[in-house]
Amino acid sequence: MLCQGLMDFTAESTGSFIFTRIDSGDSVSVSYDPASIPPNPDMLPLLQQILQGQAEPSTRQQFREMWRDRVIRILEDGGEKTITLSGQ
Repeated sequence: MLCQGLMDFTAESTGSFIFTRIDSGDSVSVSYDPASIPPNPDMLPLLQQILQGQAEPSTRQQFREMWRDRVIRILEDGGEKTITLSGQ
C-alpha cells in the first residue's frame, strides 16, 4: 500500500520546520541552527575585503578554505549540535 500525501510541511523563516501527518495529526518540529559551530573569526575581515572588491586572489582562497572547513565541521557534527527535534 502506497502512503502518499500523508505529510504536510509547514516552514517558518526561523530555521524551524514542522512536519505533520495528515492521517494522524502527529507532528514533529525540527530546528536547524549552525551557530553552535562558529566560523573562524578571521573570516569576517576577509569577507569584508571580498565584498569591497579589495581582496587579493590569496585572500579569496583563504576565505574559501575557511568556509569549506566550517561546512565540513557542520556536516561532521551530524546534527548533534545543530538540529533540535521536539514532538508536538
